[in-house]
Amino acid sequence: MQQRAKLMIPGPVEVRPEILEMMARPMIAHYESDWVKIHTETIKMAKAVFQTTGDLFIVVGSGSAGLEACISQLAGNGGKTLIPTNGWFGKLLMKIARTYSNEVEEVEFPCDRPIAAEELDQLLAARRDVRSVAVVHCETGTGILNPVHEYGDISRAHGALLMVDAISSLGGAPLKMDSWKIDLCVTASQKALGAPPGLCLVAVNPRCWPLFEERASGPGWYLNLNAWRERAKEWADWHPTLSTMAVNNFRALQKALELVLAEGLDNRFARHKRISSLIRQGIRNLGLELYVPDEFASPTVTTVLLPKGINAQALREYVKDYHGIMVAGADVPPGKERTFRIGHMGPEATLENAVSVLVAVEDYLRRTGLEVKTGQCLSDLDPQLLSQGESNPCQGCEE
Repeated sequence: MQQRAKLMIPGPVEVRPEILEMMARPMIAHYESDWVKIHTETIKMAKAVFQTTGDLFIVVGSGSAGLEACISQLAGNGGKTLIPTNGWFGKLLMKIARTYSNEVEEVEFPCDRPIAAEELDQLLAARRDVRSVAVVHCETGTGILNPVHEYGDISRAHGALLMVDAISSLGGAPLKMDSWKIDLCVTASQKALGAPPGLCLVAVNPRCWPLFEERASGPGWYLNLNAWRERAKEWADWHPTLSTMAVNNFRALQKALELVLAEGLDNRFARHKRISSLIRQGIRNLGLELYVPDEFASPTVTTVLLPKGINAQALREYVKDYHGIMVAGADVPPGKERTFRIGHMGPEATLENAVSVLVAVEDYLRRTGLEVKTGQCLSDLDPQLLSQGESNPCQGCEE
């Protein structure tokens, strides 16, 4: 049987053994005092990662479920929803919103740069009827990081709630929900938090509830945040979630959050930034282009452009078959035939993994006939990127 490839894709990520061990534990009930203790501790840790004191719910479902839970409360509720987009996941927000209301407007921006705060300000100044804004923090398809830290003040100045999709950023890039004045924020378990897929986390600022309560009876039930809040309050000491929880996924997330906080958020963000910088410099050393300039780059995913004549699918297959590493496809100009993505979030963001994927890409390029020297990907790297107490990454680079 072929050996499983190491995941260096933008989710799901590799999961540490101590987290996987939680998935194999005997089943426990999703209610009564033992469960309430687990639930309470996990919610507390999740709030610390979001950096919020507001409400937070952990829901069985993908990140898309969390997005829909938020958008279903915003779209058409008291005014227009504005969705500025610069990538595929922004358009997903738009697709979800339009199933709930026609009072939704998309404004498209180029996918190769972030949406500037000044541009959001101008959009809201020209649209007095907007009551909510939905944006993506990290556009996973490109690796662009939008400046959501500047959006909160602007949204509030124009009387709008701000929702942020932080699915591929939270836990890998700085995000301070309360101090950045984010009203709704969503992430998923299988990205930078480093847990298995299956859960989404939805954080809600208290200022949202008066608006949400106006449509308390809908839309729907399972993804209705009013219903989750009511259950968390009324059954807090017995059954604090709206429905049966995927208890082992939840316990795996609990362990993952413990590890995130044990590392320390600042240390974790610095690690992701360092590994992102190393990968980006290594890719440049190979003569390849990056889709996103350094100043806009997410620390969790990198999109690479290949020269004409080098096929991205062939590269991905070679890297997987001969180096045991899976990287992801991409679909940005000049097209999916010449673009691919490297995920470096959560457990993926290590010096060893960064060097391994760079060496694998270098190996493929050399075999296509490009003039690439052995070890070229690691030449002239900033010594600080390589001096983190780990073994010399250049060892084993020779053929």
